Amino acid sequence: MNIGSVRIDGIATLAPMAGYGDIAFRRLCRDYGAALTVTEMVSVKGLLYGNEKTDLLLRLAPNETPSCVQLFGYEPEDFYKALALACLAPFDIIDINMGCPVPKVTRNGEGSALLSDMGRAADIVRACRAAGKNRPVTVKIRLGRTNGEIVAPDFARKMQEAGAAAITFLLYTYPSPRDISGYRIPW
Repeated sequence: MNIGSVRIDGIATLAPMAGYGDIAFRRLCRDYGAALTVTEMVSVKGLLYGNEKTDLLLRLAPNETPSCVQLFGYEPEDFYKALALACLAPFDIIDINMGCPVPKVTRNGEGSALLSDMGRAADIVRACRAAGKNRPVTVKIRLGRTNGEIVAPDFARKMQEAGAAAITFLLYTYPSPRDISGYRIPW
């Protein structure tokens, strides 16, 4: 499989997992067959402010080739500036988190809050494509913000039109299935 110009040799991918996907875990996953691993989500603001904890999230194991960083933020200009930083140069793929439902992320308009602002989300993808030095840009989304608001098909088309090379779908809305009882995927 290819994501843009990046060849992925295998079928197993380690999704980004906040609090779990550190360099040691990603290295083990690669050792045991993951064809691609993704960093924990990294704040573009944290990158621009030079946050020391952010640098730890960007460490790569020697076997992480190809490599993928997951970024989150709100301002397209911040993504553009962050992608010019040397610390992101080693990454082959840029993934944008538009699926995180955590309130400390969504109250800033980031993560799954972007599902309600397709124009801004598309601008973020375009900014990443412009600054990404031909690296493919991917997007992670949910089906929608609520069960009654399934936006994924239109949202994915808009992201593809903006230049996204691939879209990863979380097959639920917010709240997630673990937060509600009797949840059913809507098809």
